[in-house]
Amino acid sequence: MQSTEVSVILGNMKRKEAYLEQQLRRAIEASNRTAYRISKDSGVSEGVLSLFLNGRRGITLATASKLAETLGLELRPVTGKAKSTKRRAR
Repeated sequence: MQSTEVSVILGNMKRKEAYLEQQLRRAIEASNRTAYRISKDSGVSEGVLSLFLNGRRGITLATASKLAETLGLELRPVTGKAKSTKRRAR
């Protein structure tokens, strides 16, 4: 694999991580629970959760999983782009 291919893959991973973090932040805000309550229910420290919510640090996949479970969310892989329903002209 060439270095440009590696950087494209890593760039895509970073975008997916950022998207996941945005979705978790939105879900936390929409839950109408306090950060303290989510921290206690999920086992994620208040400090880590506070820094995450304020955009000052990212979280690990394990932490994201704990938060998702606490919020009643499911983490699942995206299996690529949706297939087009357009038919080709013959």
